[in-house]
Amino acid sequence: MSAPSTTPANLNDDELQNLASEWRIRAMQGDQLAHRMAQALEAEQRRRIRDTGLQTLPPAASSMYLRKTPWWEVLVSTIDFGIGLALLSLFGATFLSNLLAYFRDKARVVDPITREARELLMRESAAPVPDCPTLSPAHWAQLEAMQPSWRKPAMRSARKRYDAARSAYARHDFNGELYYPNPARVAEAAHEVLRMTERF
Repeated sequence: MSAPSTTPANLNDDELQNLASEWRIRAMQGDQLAHRMAQALEAEQRRRIRDTGLQTLPPAASSMYLRKTPWWEVLVSTIDFGIGLALLSLFGATFLSNLLAYFRDKARVVDPITREARELLMRESAAPVPDCPTLSPAHWAQLEAMQPSWRKPAMRSARKRYDAARSAYARHDFNGELYYPNPARVAEAAHEVLRMTERF
C-alpha cells in the first residue's frame, strides 16, 4: 500500500475512513511510517467530526433546559418584592420619625425655658389646681417666639382659652379653698397649649 498522493483535507469522508483504517492496521504491525500516516488521517477525521458537531449545535446549548415559568412562581416573586418594599418603607418611616424626635428632644434640652413650660403644662393637664405654678411671661414669650408665623394666631387663641379656663375657679363655702368647677376645661386648654410647643 502506497501513501496517499493527496492531503487528508482533500479526501471525502468515505475515502478518509478507509485510508485511516488501512494505515492503522499497518501501524499495529510495527510500521513507523504507517503510524504517522494513521495519526494524520485520524486527526483529520476528528477535526471533521468536531467541525460538524459545532455546526449542528443549537444557538444556545442551555435553551433545551429552559422551561416556562409557572404563574404561581411569578406571583410569589411579586409578593416577595412587595413585602420587601413595604418593610423597607416601614424602616425608613421609623428611622425618619426617630431622627425627628431626636432633634426635637435635643432642641428642648438646649432650651430650658421651653422644657420648664412643657413640664408645667403637663402637670396642669394631668391635675388642674387653681393655685399651682403656671407659665410666666418669660415662658409665654419663649413659646410665642418659637412659633412659625402661620401658627402665631393659633398660639394667641390657645393662650386666651388657657387664661380664661384658669380664671374660672371657685371657692369652697366650708373651707375657703379654691377649686375648678370644670377641671376638664383647664386640662383641655393646657393640653392645647402643650401641643403648640411641638416643633414637628
